[in-house]
Amino acid sequence: LIVEPITWLYDPSTTQFEFVVNVATNYLLPLISPVLIGVWGSYLDYKIFENRKRLRRRLFYMYPTMATAIVLMINAFTPIVFTFVNQTYQPVSTGWLLQVVMFLLYGYFIIFFYFNRPHVRGAVYYGVFAFFMLPIIGSIIQYIEPTFFFAWPMLALCAVVVYIFLETTTGIRDYLTKLYSRRTLEDYMMNLAEASRRFIVVMIDLNDFKTINDSFGHQAGDTVLIEFSQCLKKTFNEEKLIARYGGDEFFVVVEKLNPASIQKRLISLRESLKNNLVFKNVNFTDFSVGMSDYDGLKTIDEIFLEADQRMYNEKPNS
Repeated sequence: LIVEPITWLYDPSTTQFEFVVNVATNYLLPLISPVLIGVWGSYLDYKIFENRKRLRRRLFYMYPTMATAIVLMINAFTPIVFTFVNQTYQPVSTGWLLQVVMFLLYGYFIIFFYFNRPHVRGAVYYGVFAFFMLPIIGSIIQYIEPTFFFAWPMLALCAVVVYIFLETTTGIRDYLTKLYSRRTLEDYMMNLAEASRRFIVVMIDLNDFKTINDSFGHQAGDTVLIEFSQCLKKTFNEEKLIARYGGDEFFVVVEKLNPASIQKRLISLRESLKNNLVFKNVNFTDFSVGMSDYDGLKTIDEIFLEADQRMYNEKPNS
């Protein structure tokens, strides 16, 4: 969006500086296209398969970028895409080569998304597929009439809308507490594990929560969950991910704190329960905790199982 107007602003060039900028931006612009589309395609691939190793094997769909870079290097010596005459940009008859690369890349991702539609919910599939058409339509309009700036705005709009659409329809947040959802928790832990980063998970289960629902009603129970979520966020304010796993179970993924620091935070959290009117009104006083650390060897399921078992052992009358 920034580079393309510059290519027009300094064409034709009247000074040596303007000419250098003109040449640089005209070489940069066709190289940006496959990079952005490749990254965008990598994001779609990851949303479907959730496998970063798969993307590495595919070089994050950067093959068209490599091909474009080779074409541009050849163009520097033998004009096959564009040239400059009297410091003015001039397309050549074979300039459609890079357009073909772009449309082939678009086409590949449309076909890829179509054949992998069983992995995507129907509403998400149709929404993403519809917005796929925007950059293609914009590119066709701009190819027919080069003075219309449609291609890049359409691509930018499509990338933003699809991203927001995917992230808001796949349950990133828990509807009640506004904490992260179970799926987001599992995705985040998997990302950390794939990156070989150490972390600790803290599982928290509210004691006697069923009694609150039975004695005071489910609305009172929901209020307790919401209030406890706020207390969790205040206590573990430095951590990136706090999630509601389901029911009255919560998880905190800890990367910065050591076990001793976590225990101090949990003591502080327990103290906050005593002075909270919402909790006093329903006689909620305590919770149970189970922790597990990722050492590079455990699976995500093993981490959950270990944290759950340790939490259960801490339960009163367990």
